[in-house]
Amino acid sequence: MTTFIVVFTIGIFLGNSIYGTVAQERDKNDPDAFQEEAAQIYSTIFHKYNERVRPPDNFPNPVLVTVEATLYHIRDLDLNRREMESLLDMKILWKDKRLAWYPYQVQEITANVSAVWSPDIVYTNGAVPPRAMFAPKVSIKHNGEMTWNRREALVTMCRTQPGNVNQTCEISLGFVSASDTEMFGNDTTIDLTDDFENHRWEVSEPLLERYSNTEISFVLYLSSKSANGGSMVNGNNCSHTLKYNSNGGSVVNAWSSSMLLLVAAVMSIKLRL
Repeated sequence: MTTFIVVFTIGIFLGNSIYGTVAQERDKNDPDAFQEEAAQIYSTIFHKYNERVRPPDNFPNPVLVTVEATLYHIRDLDLNRREMESLLDMKILWKDKRLAWYPYQVQEITANVSAVWSPDIVYTNGAVPPRAMFAPKVSIKHNGEMTWNRREALVTMCRTQPGNVNQTCEISLGFVSASDTEMFGNDTTIDLTDDFENHRWEVSEPLLERYSNTEISFVLYLSSKSANGGSMVNGNNCSHTLKYNSNGGSVVNAWSSSMLLLVAAVMSIKLRL
């Protein structure tokens, strides 16, 4: 009798295990189950969530913010205005375990950056407000890891030296908050995109300068290609300068004026012939 009870109990256990496994495999391929879990995640993790309060994970230590930056393009370097216009990709990572959940099918979700707490990173040497190139979204993993991908067109101040073939410019980052509630992680990096190219400037691998836990700079070393024969037209450097005319127009420089006179003279000879 005892043996029968033991065998019966084991049979029920194995049956439930097999049924549970089959049910799980069935749910993994069930779109309705996926949608239901996704809806439960949003309603659960954002219940009583306050995006104005910093994550409590490391409290009272600062929130670690890692920045993986990639210089995508340099649009212009104005030596006289001392400004550099560029496109920068930034992947900003931090943790907020208030937004964690136990995953079954859904491993990651997205949300508007305005719906979550996010680091108040700013360009401390910006000349004008940066312009976002796409909608601000954050990816949230089931363990509370947050990823904010940004691509921005920005204009930063640069201590240029007109007349020099080499220039050094920085893209500086910091936090708006005066208190040390956020700090840059040790894994913060800066790099050039794989297909980076600029016809005017040769840019070496950028360096990361860490002035403090809350102040860093991406340092760019630029060398003029025209000085090395890079920007050439038919073997000669080509430069056209427009000068302002006080009478309300603009006149071309003496080189362009001479060319216009030469063309006019040739046309006049052809007409006489």
